[in-house]
Amino acid sequence: SHALIGISLLIILMILNKKWMLSRRVGIYIMLTLFSVFLILPSINYLVEKRFIMSKASHVFLMAHLADNGILDRFLQENCEEEEFKNCTLCEMKDSMPMDLSGFLWTSDVIEKSGGWEGSKEEYDKIINATLTRPDYLFANVFKSVSAGVQQLFRVEIGQGVSFMGEDSPPYGQIKKHLSKELINFRNSKQNQWQGMALKMEFINHLHKLLLISCLFIFLALRFSSLWALLDSATRNFVWFVLLAIIINSLVTGGLNTPNERFHARVVWMFPLSIIILLGKNYRVIYNHLASKLKKA
Repeated sequence: SHALIGISLLIILMILNKKWMLSRRVGIYIMLTLFSVFLILPSINYLVEKRFIMSKASHVFLMAHLADNGILDRFLQENCEEEEFKNCTLCEMKDSMPMDLSGFLWTSDVIEKSGGWEGSKEEYDKIINATLTRPDYLFANVFKSVSAGVQQLFRVEIGQGVSFMGEDSPPYGQIKKHLSKELINFRNSKQNQWQGMALKMEFINHLHKLLLISCLFIFLALRFSSLWALLDSATRNFVWFVLLAIIINSLVTGGLNTPNERFHARVVWMFPLSIIILLGKNYRVIYNHLASKLKKA
């Protein structure tokens, strides 16, 4: 997803072709760097697995995404009688499998019954390719992915996934095995005290949302006032760049996976940062403009 986010952002910037964004030469250098990911990752996998692939499990996550947005259920109900798909193991489970991403991946035995993380590739790829090549399913895929990306824009909560991790959790076992001296500290952390009840993030999330709303209000107030044209162009463009990057991050992560707070919280903080930079760089211009307005009033 990071490679796709970077490439999408760069392509849009090059299409806009503004001088403040990128020169053609710099754009080409960055593009080559981003596309090198599609050589480096398969090369690393080849050294380890002797297979030149980006990921061994991408087909599983894409199938879970189809389950989450409802396309998999529709496809199986409509196509399991076809000769091409009637022997698929997913067709045998179509009325009992979980139709959400986390359930498909982590809390059911669907993957194991359909061949495991690697053995399921042929069957999953066949269904995924069908949903991308048949126009009615392709349109549904695009619509659902864009809708999920828009939903992702509003998932800004901090701390998703930071919950109680008991003895049966993967982190506990790994810490006990490799960092046994830290196990007592891990068990006594706020994350684990009182079954995780000691770690509450409601207050910080209220402040976080208030900060984001305040920054959005400041941005809109400046953008639609005569003051906007007086501000330093570099900082104005930086704000636009950050907003564009945040939107692309939401569309890619929400569209390929499912809306999840941690995908957006990792980047949305850049918007308040850009507003702080904008105000800090232009405070004299803003102060003089407001003082002039007050004097006239």
